[in-house]
Amino acid sequence: MKITCIKCPVMNFPPFGFIPLSSSAQYDFIKLHFRDINTKIAHAEKESNNQQKKDFSYYANLPISCYYHYERSGRSFFLVMKNTFRDFLTITLPQAIHKFPDSFGKDDTGKVMNALWHANVVLGEEYLEHFYSHEQFCYVFEAYPPNSISSRILRIDLFRLLSKDTKEFSGGLMHGFDHFYYHGCPMSARRRGVDELESPQDVLGPIIHAFFVGEMNPDHRRNTFICKISLADRSIFHLTVYREEKTGLYFIKQFQRKS
Repeated sequence: MKITCIKCPVMNFPPFGFIPLSSSAQYDFIKLHFRDINTKIAHAEKESNNQQKKDFSYYANLPISCYYHYERSGRSFFLVMKNTFRDFLTITLPQAIHKFPDSFGKDDTGKVMNALWHANVVLGEEYLEHFYSHEQFCYVFEAYPPNSISSRILRIDLFRLLSKDTKEFSGGLMHGFDHFYYHGCPMSARRRGVDELESPQDVLGPIIHAFFVGEMNPDHRRNTFICKISLADRSIFHLTVYREEKTGLYFIKQFQRKS
């Protein structure tokens, strides 16, 4: 079935700009914060947490060009990511949707992964799933004046894994993108929503705002937390996260706008 791009209502999310961190003092302070967290993770008992320790160690040594600053409603946040994470949102995904629109919204993650690979051949296609699901993510901290950082840390993955039936992405941005369109075309494997994003990275703002500023309530039945913020059109942006007990990191499960 051929996908026809449609006219969708454009979300009024403020444009999200990747503002590079320019202060070497802030850079050194965040790196120190990473080391403090590494100390906690080092005591984790699960094998999966050993990977988290490795991830933190690696990210703590990224150059200052991989650190970004974001401000919203008088609050200040730091983001740490590889350039390939940023480029996925600003270049790779938009190009894949533009060049291969019929690969999206088909309940087939394989078609989406193939489109992403052809849009930006960074490595062999057989390694792409591991590359995007295990190596590309962003850590977000909130900064408190004069020189402290929140203990709550949000990790934004592109996705966590592919579903067993390969119909959808599990966790991360690509799962939430099921609810959004870009230039009238689906942004991920499934089509669940009707909201248009002007740019894929614009969803980072409401995600960060919902997690750090919004109302946060536990969903004990699903062992998750629901974060909510009101948007300008009086709709609600819902962000679902889960917390890894051993590390204290929060991971994205889903996000969407609800009327």
